[in-house]
Amino acid sequence: MKYFIQLFFLIFISVLKAQTVNDSLIKLLNLNKTPDSTKIKLAGDISWNFLSNDIEKAMFYAKKELELAIKIDNKKEIAQANSDIGNVFNRMASFDSTLHYYNIALKIRQSLNDQIKCAGIYSNIATVYTRQSKFKEALDINFKSLIIFYLPLLLK
Repeated sequence: MKYFIQLFFLIFISVLKAQTVNDSLIKLLNLNKTPDSTKIKLAGDISWNFLSNDIEKAMFYAKKELELAIKIDNKKEIAQANSDIGNVFNRMASFDSTLHYYNIALKIRQSLNDQIKCAGIYSNIATVYTRQSKFKEALDINFKSLIIFYLPLLLK
C-alpha cells in the first residue's frame, strides 16, 4: 500500500509539472512579440506534451503548428507539423489519417533531401503497419530506414 501511495504521488506530481510547463509554453505561444518561427516550435512541443493525456489539445496545437509553418512557408516545419498531426492520429488509432499525414511529411522531407528525417518517418510508418498487423510492409519500410542510418557506416 505504501508503494501504491508513493506511485500515485509521483504520477500526480509529474502531471502537475507537465501542466505547468504547458501553461508556460502556451503563454509564450500567445505573445504577439514571439516570432512565428518560435511559435511553430512551441506549438509542436505543446502538442507533443499533450499527446499522452489530452488528444484533442494535442491535435489543436499540431494543427496550429501547421498553420504557422504554412504562414511563413517553411517547408521543414510544414513537414514536421504534418508528422506531428500524424502522431496524434496514430495515438487515436486512425491509421488511414496517420499514413496520410506521414506521407505528406515524407514527400516534403524527400524534396528537401533530409535523409535522417525521412528515416524517422519510415520508422513511424513501419510502426503503423505493425499496429495493423501488416508485418511484411512494416519490415520492408523498416529496411529503408536502416539503410539510411547504417549504410554510411558500412561504407566506411
